[in-house]
Amino acid sequence: VAYRYVLWVRSPPTLRYLRRGWASFLSFRNFRRFPTLVPRELVSNLALQTFIARRGPGRWLAHQAVFWGVVLATFITFPLTFGWISFEAAGAGSRYAVVVWGFRTITFDPVSVLGWAIFHALDVAAVLVIVGCAYFLWRRFRDREATTGQRFGYDFLPLVALVAISVTGLLLTLSSALLDGEGYEFLAIVHMATVVLTL
Repeated sequence: VAYRYVLWVRSPPTLRYLRRGWASFLSFRNFRRFPTLVPRELVSNLALQTFIARRGPGRWLAHQAVFWGVVLATFITFPLTFGWISFEAAGAGSRYAVVVWGFRTITFDPVSVLGWAIFHALDVAAVLVIVGCAYFLWRRFRDREATTGQRFGYDFLPLVALVAISVTGLLLTLSSALLDGEGYEFLAIVHMATVVLTL
């Protein structure tokens, strides 16, 4: 990275571009706007992706579904995998406690709306990802604008991989909720292999 950066800066036009960029970044006018600029850009460009909304509501909703589905799954999976968050029985009743880094935080009834939301948050994330990816796959097959420049490795494979992860994750819930755990071990291995191959 350093070598390429030095090569890039050695050219007079890029050196001028670099100097002007730093001058603009360090200017008082931009410095005054900076405290609100970063939060505004994080909300509009990252969280809401308003630049995509200009291309159409369908694309924007699909992007939001995939983005928030993946973000939600990441924020749940990594803490659970590393043991930062766990669940344990709380007291004599059927309540559970959420344990974060060894400290009990909240308790909840597993058959309440909150309990359902906590235990099925990964399923919600999977449905969001499937809906968003389905829209993009539909566009890849039907929209002439999308079909002209698409490539298998960059356009189809990531979408299919996200769908495979989501479907195999939902199959785990299906097995445990409706099939009394039938085939759960096999589905868990398939799901883990799908995640690892995608990574």
